[in-house]
Amino acid sequence: MEKYLITVLLFWFYLVAAAQDANTMQQTMGTPMSRNNTWLYETNNNFATEGTPLWNTSWKEGWLTDNKGKKYDKILLKYNILQGEVMFKTSKGDSLLAYSALTSGFGFYGTILVSFQKIAENPKQPNTTFFAEVIHEGKKVSLWKRHLKKFIKAPKLEGYGTQQPNQYQTDYVYFLQKADGEKISIQPKKKNFLKQLTDKTPELEKFLAENKIDFSKDEDLQKFLTFYESL
Repeated sequence: MEKYLITVLLFWFYLVAAAQDANTMQQTMGTPMSRNNTWLYETNNNFATEGTPLWNTSWKEGWLTDNKGKKYDKILLKYNILQGEVMFKTSKGDSLLAYSALTSGFGFYGTILVSFQKIAENPKQPNTTFFAEVIHEGKKVSLWKRHLKKFIKAPKLEGYGTQQPNQYQTDYVYFLQKADGEKISIQPKKKNFLKQLTDKTPELEKFLAENKIDFSKDEDLQKFLTFYESL
């Protein structure tokens, strides 16, 4: 009986702590979405639209970390790539925009863990920050992938024919940083990585000869950089 009561009390304390954590997050990390922010990019026509500005169109469980290192875990998130904003759902089911200035990172759980960090391309210009997916983070080298979206508004059809839809175009930029250097943008190609990691050229070339590495695939880039870290 005593063990049962202890278990119940511990569970109750857990629920209280979780509720307090959710309330704290709502009060400090989020703001209600305004009517002017539809998150789906307002257009001045009724044309169909191909694509989406969102990383995930449905809610996904993940985490969000503030600038002080506090982690809000197992919350429902959506990420708007176009606007560089994160939306979270409160315990009451309300949807709030996370304050980008207070958010240092976030991520999504799943078969593959996806993590985003706020980084500055130029440390001397800290105001030019953005969220980028973490491909590899190590002691010797780190690699991020910035996802980009661009809204292309379709011109109105004059005369006969088929009206073209609006489109969201997808693009990305990789950023590499060695422990002793600055972030640089890099095209995901073999020659570009070998040019930057010249301290281990023989070992890397042998590794590439013995392993099929496709530099257009993030998982292969991770394998390649993980091997470099081991040298």
